[in-house]
Amino acid sequence: GGEVIISSKKKYRKLFSMRLNIIWVFFLSVLAVMLLLGYIVRFSARESRMTKVISDIRTHSNMFINQLGAGGGLQSTLTEKMVYELSQAAVIYDGRILIVDQSLSIVMDTYNMEVGKTLISEEVIQALRGTADTYRNDDACYIEVTMPIVENETQNIIGVFLVRVTTQGIFAQQQDINQVMGITISFLSVLMLVFVLLYSRRLTKPLQKISGAIAQVIEGGTEAQVT
Repeated sequence: GGEVIISSKKKYRKLFSMRLNIIWVFFLSVLAVMLLLGYIVRFSARESRMTKVISDIRTHSNMFINQLGAGGGLQSTLTEKMVYELSQAAVIYDGRILIVDQSLSIVMDTYNMEVGKTLISEEVIQALRGTADTYRNDDACYIEVTMPIVENETQNIIGVFLVRVTTQGIFAQQQDINQVMGITISFLSVLMLVFVLLYSRRLTKPLQKISGAIAQVIEGGTEAQVT
């Protein structure tokens, strides 16, 4: 009688352990998939927003560059109206616009802080050579776009159009998305755990039959049928 009781306890522990393992494996697997999908969604949303901001900056910058390259040099095209429009654009993008001439001297600054000073940077020098560039710094939360100003008639490069905008708003939106995704994943995880607990017995039934059949074959040395 004692051997039967001990055997029954061992069998129950094995089945319970099997059921628990299935629960954890299934739960952790689905949770890992949800976390991965959540990361992909957050990353895609941020990159899509960044790409749109850069595209908009380039489009509006080209409009200003065409006006600045109308002829007569930067000083003649930088009218009060142009300066006002540039200032408004900087406010819209929550950033700063600088215009640098061929001698690396700043001729216009929407902050009115650096006019007349010399700006030496690799991006500006490359722009004077005809190469537009976009620099993104996620740690400092800003994007910098430099584009050459080309005179329409002669196609000579007469300066550099530089735009620097903050990306703090984008990262603030990202934090909101992270919170929503965190709440959603937590809620789905609880639902999934409840589901697995309720249906784990059904998941382990086929394994129980197989385990019982194997045990019969080992103990009795006879064949056992599994349905």
